[in-house]
Amino acid sequence: MLMFHPAIARGGIKVELPRPILVFRVRDAWDFEKMKVPLRDGDQLTGHSRQGADIAIEGQIGQHSGSLKVSEPEMFAVLETLRDALSVNATVGTFSLVVFADDSSPDHRYFKACTTTKFEFDLSNQHLYSFSAMIHAADPHLYSGLLPE
Repeated sequence: MLMFHPAIARGGIKVELPRPILVFRVRDAWDFEKMKVPLRDGDQLTGHSRQGADIAIEGQIGQHSGSLKVSEPEMFAVLETLRDALSVNATVGTFSLVVFADDSSPDHRYFKACTTTKFEFDLSNQHLYSFSAMIHAADPHLYSGLLPE
């Protein structure tokens, strides 16, 4: 059964996002050309095409990979793992963002061709660290099936 199970997947390695996830917001947008015809009410739109999807994720580091993380060193280690997984540069390419997964089968729902545009974390509460990530999926489709290698 598919369940909300967000993770970063790259090169056969899957890094689960820490829980709880407080916000998982996907924003789609479309390009188009807008023209105003003289002496005619309204405007005309042509050339609709979908842009990539922007995904905003906010969460807290209370649990990771099914185990509770309660000490500051444990929470910071999870934060470093997440930060590395979200990193994109010339040697480490794009990643897939898993949204739903089925633990009993290889079926997933995911975005591919993802890059991180912003990552923030807050260490001011020693009992519960929080994080925020902005991810851009160049391909806006939500794919189904096996994760790409």
